[in-house]
Amino acid sequence: MKERLLAPSTAEFPRYEQGLAEYPGQGRLRVRSYVDAEKAYRARLRHHYIRVLQKSKEDAYTWGPKAIKYVDGWGLQGSQGW
Repeated sequence: MKERLLAPSTAEFPRYEQGLAEYPGQGRLRVRSYVDAEKAYRARLRHHYIRVLQKSKEDAYTWGPKAIKYVDGWGLQGSQGW
């Protein structure tokens, strides 16, 4: 996520909160979160996103990135299958 920001060194992620993670099945974990970071002209903005992680087939304790989707607020419209 940080690599997609204009000023990654200014990124601040929240602490994990229960209820923001869902297990839709098929070895996937869906996490809703946000990052506060500076954009142009030092304006600080909040970017909401959904990150999907896929469980490793080789190691039951390892999860890897599968997809990321930016959302406006927490609305999940159009994100079926995520």
